[in-house]
Amino acid sequence: MNFSITTKYSYVAIIASLFVLSSCNYKNKFDKSNDGTYTVSKGDTMMDVKSIEKKVDDLIGANRMTDATSFVTVNLHRFNGSDKALLLNQRGTAYYLKDDMEKAVSDYLAASELEPENSSYLLNVANAYESMERFSNAAFFSKRVLELKSASDTDKIAAKTMIDRYESTHAGQ
Repeated sequence: MNFSITTKYSYVAIIASLFVLSSCNYKNKFDKSNDGTYTVSKGDTMMDVKSIEKKVDDLIGANRMTDATSFVTVNLHRFNGSDKALLLNQRGTAYYLKDDMEKAVSDYLAASELEPENSSYLLNVANAYESMERFSNAAFFSKRVLELKSASDTDKIAAKTMIDRYESTHAGQ
């Protein structure tokens, strides 16, 4: 069978592409170590936000907050809008659970700036501020949650509870 030069180059290009794609298998970067955990390194990236979200949830569930924050950080630059807000919120949660409230607030605020109508992100800001004993800031963000028509009943109850706590401790001051 005779192939034209163009056809031969096309086959070579296809084979080369398949080789490159097979060497970029992202699951290979998460080989299990001897203790059954995953190693997260600076080069670990995934392509879609849902896969990243699941991986971060798994890391948080395994109490590997440093790995969770690192994993979000190495992937965050590729996303915008609501996807970026989701990842910032997740990283904020990992920082919150590490008791690094300054970084948690920073990430929660960044997420809420990207999605100002997301009551969960605002409530996370309020919770972090309350943990830092910055009660007026916590009340401010809780009130913002109550102002949102899109806020869930659960978020509204949590925000109202936080405001009530603030007002009862600061009554008469």
